[in-house]
Amino acid sequence: MHIPALNVTELIFGLLRGSLDCDRNDDKSTWDWAVLQGDVWKEHGAAVAACTPYLPGSFDRPPRNPAEKMNSGYKAWEYLIYLYGLAPALLFGILPEEYWINLCKLISGSRLLLQHRITPAQLLIAHHLIIDSCQQKSIHSLSHAAPETWTIERTIGNLGEELRLHSNPYQNITQRAIIRAQMNALQAIIPELADKKGVFPRGSKDLGDGYVLLTATDNCARDTRECESEAMRVYYENRNGVSISVQRWLLQKVLRVSPTAAWQFAEVLCYHIIDNEDGTEDVVAMVSLYSAPNPHLLDISFNALISCKPLGDEGILVVNVKSIHSVVAAIPHPPTPGHPELEGCVFIVEKPGLDIATLAEESRGTTEEETRGE
Repeated sequence: MHIPALNVTELIFGLLRGSLDCDRNDDKSTWDWAVLQGDVWKEHGAAVAACTPYLPGSFDRPPRNPAEKMNSGYKAWEYLIYLYGLAPALLFGILPEEYWINLCKLISGSRLLLQHRITPAQLLIAHHLIIDSCQQKSIHSLSHAAPETWTIERTIGNLGEELRLHSNPYQNITQRAIIRAQMNALQAIIPELADKKGVFPRGSKDLGDGYVLLTATDNCARDTRECESEAMRVYYENRNGVSISVQRWLLQKVLRVSPTAAWQFAEVLCYHIIDNEDGTEDVVAMVSLYSAPNPHLLDISFNALISCKPLGDEGILVVNVKSIHSVVAAIPHPPTPGHPELEGCVFIVEKPGLDIATLAEESRGTTEEETRGE
């Protein structure tokens, strides 16, 4: 992780701040990419800190104000969320477009590599995006991340954290590697051994397939608003004309859902459990959809900047709770001179490591030829 989280970030922000050491024949006054200086740097740092209330708790440590804390023990996880989550939106309109687009290539490719799972096709896409970006930035080490370094570093990190016998570390790590191989073999033979049963809070409801409703609920049934009732009637067509009261479960934040074949982003208003006449239960979420991502920004950023607009009551929809894929952050765009279309819009940030949202319809495409720039 140290390459994308520490090495690359140190280089990128060294360039953007104009603090990177350079050859004596180089003139930093010609660095038109060094935009994070003076008041711009202070305002940018404040914008990073202002994103904290919108980041879900599952994102762990939010990035602090880099203008104040970058030289005071800034953590690798803070750098990850800062550069690979917030930077595409917060640098848009500040960094000259050619450099911003090139940075987005690096971010988009690195996000793919940070996933817990990656397909061979995604690995190839990430490799070409990073190669294209690094050729313009002269970042050599990251260009090997996709085909070579990533798997090795993950394995070294996993085995290293299990190291306990410092007096004889080589024998210790050899034994840990043997145990790891034996466990992998057993799980391949008996897949049930890999199943982990979670321990959930008292009063929660296990829905199966990894979905759980937590304890917090309304203490009584409440009438829904007209737009919410209409969404419920659409979901249950046989309830037309019936006034609906519901008991709401724990409120949530912004999620990635798939009510149809395509992914969409939505804010969950509440969850409901509805008893059917046949004795079964339906667990649904009432959500307020966001618009489709801005196609132009999605295209020029290589999917690094996902900008949507909340649809409010017009986007109320009821979906099965198991169509929810993940929790994401929806952060209001900061004021961006020259881009009035971003007013009232939010940009989506996914936790590093989650599988990247598939936005094939709006994206520029992810073919091998396009990532090579052909």
